[in-house]
Amino acid sequence: MRRLCEFDVDIRHCRGRVSAILWEGGDPFPTLGPEVGVDTETELITDVTLFPKVVVLGCFDPRSMTCWIVYWRDIPEFMQGLCSRNIQQRYFNLGFDEGVIDNEDPDKNLMEAIDKGRVRDMQIRIHLDQIATLGYIQAKLHSLAGCVKYFLNYEMDKGDGTENSARMSFRRLRDDGIQKEITLEQAKYLSLDCICTWALGAHVRESPVEVGHTKGMCVLAHISANGFPVDKLMFAYFEKILKEDMDKFREELMSFGYPDPYKSKTYAESTQPGYSDEKEEREVMNEAVDALLELTEPVLHHTLGLVNTPSKNMLRRALCYMWNHSDAPDEVGMCAENLQIVLTSCNKALLKQEKAMYDELLEEHGLLAFDKCSKPIVMQSLVARMLEDYARQAKEGLGTTGWKGLDFDAAVAAAGEHIDSHPYWTSNEKLLGPKQFFQEYAQRLLDNNPTLELDRTPNSGDIKLTKTDTWRLDDVGISDRFLDAYTNFKHCQKYLSSYMKHEFIKSDGRVHPRFVNVLRTGRTSCSTPNLQQLPSREKRYQLKLMYRAPPGAVLCATDYSFIESHGSLAA
Repeated sequence: MRRLCEFDVDIRHCRGRVSAILWEGGDPFPTLGPEVGVDTETELITDVTLFPKVVVLGCFDPRSMTCWIVYWRDIPEFMQGLCSRNIQQRYFNLGFDEGVIDNEDPDKNLMEAIDKGRVRDMQIRIHLDQIATLGYIQAKLHSLAGCVKYFLNYEMDKGDGTENSARMSFRRLRDDGIQKEITLEQAKYLSLDCICTWALGAHVRESPVEVGHTKGMCVLAHISANGFPVDKLMFAYFEKILKEDMDKFREELMSFGYPDPYKSKTYAESTQPGYSDEKEEREVMNEAVDALLELTEPVLHHTLGLVNTPSKNMLRRALCYMWNHSDAPDEVGMCAENLQIVLTSCNKALLKQEKAMYDELLEEHGLLAFDKCSKPIVMQSLVARMLEDYARQAKEGLGTTGWKGLDFDAAVAAAGEHIDSHPYWTSNEKLLGPKQFFQEYAQRLLDNNPTLELDRTPNSGDIKLTKTDTWRLDDVGISDRFLDAYTNFKHCQKYLSSYMKHEFIKSDGRVHPRFVNVLRTGRTSCSTPNLQQLPSREKRYQLKLMYRAPPGAVLCATDYSFIESHGSLAA
């Protein structure tokens, strides 16, 4: 046994000097107190390895104020000694630690200790305590650092998130294949994790159902790590029919004036000829400025190319610059001879000479309506499309020297035609998005049918209607084609987003769902994808058929519904 470091600790329930001591195979097993805090440090998690290679294990004994550090090769022997004794082991996120430890231990000593009720998980304990006292779990209490800060008033140092930090730098071997020794910083980091885990157990009371939930956490962790093989042909089939059905229901919705749910803008705007948004106008502007760099000084490139959304004064000066360098009268051009210099600070209001020039430009070329429009995209589009037309003129050889010879009026006409093809850009008419359209439609339905009741979201009070809620309409004799299309569209959309994302399938061809072990209701939840609620009874979308058992195995679905009704008696 070798002392790695010593440091002082001032944490609630643990104050004094702590020693971090290396324990190696063959050493006498240490004499430990009745409870210890245990944690592991691993190599980085890869694409599919939810149980990465463990590097070291730490075991803090508060009675001797010692944290025992164990390298991966010696973990089986240490765990055999620890798990054979009647010692309560405290972990945080046991599902992960059990997985990485038992990957190294063929005798599965930790799993046996869990079965005997000698292991506790502090995350489970805290969440059960929150449910019992508050009725919900605070978001900040899903991490060890958050729990330690909340309960022990201690700020844990989790590093900067890079591989240079102690947390992210644990490795088994050096580049030459020799075992990599942990640093003093890493030994202290691991020891503090173990100390804080033990201290949480000393601070938060134990729940009578904690052992059962702890065992369930380990089962779910293994399910997540093993994953489920995906039948790619069935995945492609269900993806195809869901998208086809979504397209069909989308067309039905839009026949009622519903905004196109596939577009970020409103349907009324998006269906106009030449539809585009600010992003597209910005791209047009950048491309045009780049194309014109060969003809003129890079003023516009430096001005309009450095910001995501040019200000109105930037755009006004850009118009002056284009006019001044093409066919503006000489006397006007003289008023703006320093315009090129001013453009470098073009966020500021126009100077007196610039304002006079700009006013004359607006009057002579009929641009006042564009300038006065309240929607920023109008001026952005005006400048972008004029620059685009300038680039076209230059490419066709219409200019003489630099900007000279380029037709300002022709560029204005081209830009104006493009803006005119988007009448809602210059209209003050109220446009409804998909959400607002449905809310107003559903509210009218409720106003006209006093006996109809629809659920609302708790915070916003928005009306909700899903395919499973359509019985509410049937009960009061309402048949509504729009709501049928709406609920069917949302149904397909939910299935695609909840179960059919390609990123859910990892490089091993399996999905590895993530589980939350305890919810407010006492149940678990699942995501990416949510395999706990896979559709199986729908005739058209039997998504469970996407998953198959690996060779030599069988997929088994069980549902002990009676446990929920008699759970309180069992507890």
